[in-house]
Amino acid sequence: MLTVYLDSQDFSHFSTKHKDHAKYASLKSELLQLKKDGHARFVFSDVHVYEVFPRDASATAEGLDRIRTIAEFCGSESMPSFTSLIEYEVRSLVSQSTGGEVPVVSNNWFPDLGIAGTPMERASSPPNRKERRTMESQVRKNSSPLVAEFRRKYPFFKDSNVLIRYYGHDVEWHDVVAMIERSIQDIRSFATWLACSNDANLNLPEILRGGYVSYVAAVTAIREEVARRVLAIESAEQRNELAKAIGSGLDKSLVELRASIARRLMDELREYEGSVIVDGSMPSFDSLLRYLAELLRRSSQLSTPRKPMGSDFADALHVSYLPRVDIFRTDAAAANALAQIYPARKTDIVADVFKLPDIIRAKAGAESR
Repeated sequence: MLTVYLDSQDFSHFSTKHKDHAKYASLKSELLQLKKDGHARFVFSDVHVYEVFPRDASATAEGLDRIRTIAEFCGSESMPSFTSLIEYEVRSLVSQSTGGEVPVVSNNWFPDLGIAGTPMERASSPPNRKERRTMESQVRKNSSPLVAEFRRKYPFFKDSNVLIRYYGHDVEWHDVVAMIERSIQDIRSFATWLACSNDANLNLPEILRGGYVSYVAAVTAIREEVARRVLAIESAEQRNELAKAIGSGLDKSLVELRASIARRLMDELREYEGSVIVDGSMPSFDSLLRYLAELLRRSSQLSTPRKPMGSDFADALHVSYLPRVDIFRTDAAAANALAQIYPARKTDIVADVFKLPDIIRAKAGAESR
């Protein structure tokens, strides 16, 4: 079965509240039928959720409809969160060097909650017979005040009674964590709670927006510096020399970035004395850097330099999943850049969503032969 990664715009267009929904309705049905027939499975990432989540209260209905569309296509089938995936690749390299424990990566879309090592306090010994009977009765009748409070605050929890069993020493903290993670995987109910709750203090769209601003500012500064130097050029020879100098500088910067970025991002590497160079052994991290480098080259070319956009940053995060899927949907501009980087995967990168069903059928047929 083919693993298909859709573009965030696809989930918007396929949602019933989008103004162009009718244009995409037949295509949506066709793709969902391919899923039903077992030819494709659609997966989502945290980047999808950050992009389609409602930005404010006025957009709640439309945003939650986009989330429901993700769930309709993907169910709970997600890729690891971007941060979990990058950390996994770096830790895998380090473990090979040190002979340490081989890391594992969860397919949960939500980044590590950080609660696995901080269990809620409970009595050091199991409850006595009377206390246990009371707990068991509360579980059967769903009458526990503690569970009722958790259900009120976190209605997306799949089984709040696990908390009672935890306090009764029938299950351990990792069982509680697993229940919470399983609940968050149901993005439909989790997103509804997050968008409507006054208790939630998490603004998903802002997670990306800070990166948008920093990325655009940095690339714009380079683009403007190149433009300033171009104005001072008086001959074709000078132009060629400037182009070579810019290309050489970008290549050098990329080499330096590959050698330093992992240490900048992960404090745990301070104790590690070996080198951590991002290359093909870290396919997702490598794809991210390759894509950003290609966009930077296009924005620093002497003639018609490309204007950087905030969405470039989100596109780069999406691109990190390209090595882990069979078919990757993106817009025409990103597809053009990726074709330069990965010519051997050109047929896997789909710029026209209306061609997607035929591509899935062709690849599924090739797989079955």
